[in-house]
Amino acid sequence: MFTGIITLIGTIDGIKHILDDSNSGLLITIKATQDYVSDIIIGDSISVQGACMTVVDKDYDKFYINVSKESLNCTYGLDIIGNQVNLEKSMKLGEKIGGHILYGHIDCIGKVKDIFSINESLNLIINIPISYLSYFIYKGSVAIDGVSLTVNKIDIEQNYNSFNINLNIIPHTLKNTTLKFLKKLSLVNIEIDIVARYIIQFINNNH
Repeated sequence: MFTGIITLIGTIDGIKHILDDSNSGLLITIKATQDYVSDIIIGDSISVQGACMTVVDKDYDKFYINVSKESLNCTYGLDIIGNQVNLEKSMKLGEKIGGHILYGHIDCIGKVKDIFSINESLNLIINIPISYLSYFIYKGSVAIDGVSLTVNKIDIEQNYNSFNINLNIIPHTLKNTTLKFLKKLSLVNIEIDIVARYIIQFINNNH
């Protein structure tokens, strides 16, 4: 599990196609720092741009992950050389939960509808498919590219095909995450709040 508090921005340094049918997808190299990689153990789970990935190998200042076709189909930004990505190591028992509980399972891809500055903070408006509306509430939690954020406003589009969430990004979060690189029409990985997921599932199962 993760908490949505980013510990480092890494870079996609290499991509290799895996041709073995039993493990189709990509072998991706993530460049980090020597200090960051030093305590990584093969088999560890690391959130990469919000998606939970397993470390299959490591080097001096790099680690390697296998990304399946399924993961590539439901995420954005994991297969672009030079792309900067948010990194978070899995939470250890007893550690503080600085954001909210995340599994690293991306639910959908959203699109930046608008982005503008308010004093030193950034106001971010993300457009999301309407099928996910029931999982969002005012002041609820959401993860954008692995970053734990609070929903400040929800607006449904006039065509009822999608809705928008309004998020405020404080200077510290901007400085330490890839959210500072977002612009209008950028695509982002979205993980809905796990508590909301279970509540909606419970309601659906009892109707």
